[in-house]
Amino acid sequence: MNPKRPVLYLDIDGVLQYADGNRWKPRLEAEQFLRWAVERFDCRWLTSWINPNQAVPKELGIAVPGGIEEVRWRQVNSGARYPYKAAAIRDDEPWSWLEDDPSEFDLADLKRRGKQSNLILVDPRKPYILLNQICPRLEERRRHHEMGL
Repeated sequence: MNPKRPVLYLDIDGVLQYADGNRWKPRLEAEQFLRWAVERFDCRWLTSWINPNQAVPKELGIAVPGGIEEVRWRQVNSGARYPYKAAAIRDDEPWSWLEDDPSEFDLADLKRRGKQSNLILVDPRKPYILLNQICPRLEERRRHHEMGL
C-alpha cells in the first residue's frame, strides 16, 4: 500500500460555482466539499484564478481550508509556459482532476498519457452535485489507491 495520499486537482468555475444563465454562482455545498476534500486528498488548485486561496473567499464568500496549494500552470521555473492545464499535472503520484470544460489540448494530452479516466467532468449547470455525485466517485478512487489498485 502507498501511504501517500492521492492528489485532487481543482478548478473553480464550473466546479465550485455553477452556471445560472450567463452568470457564475457559488455552489451552496462548495465550502463543505472543500473541507471534505482536504481531509482525504492533497488538494491543488488548477485554475486560471490568481491566488485562489485569497480570491475564493473574497469572490465566492466561502472559507477555504488550509493546505490547498496553487499550481501555477501558466509558468514553470524556466520561464516557459504550459499551454494548457493538463500539462502541469504530475504523473509520478496518483491524482484526479475536477474540471468542467477541459480544452481540446487537455483531452489530447490526457489521452496520450493514458490518463483520461483521472479526469472527472463536473456539470457546470447543476447547483447541487459535489456532495452526492462527486464525493462518492472520489471516495471510490481513493479506496482503489489505498488498496494498491
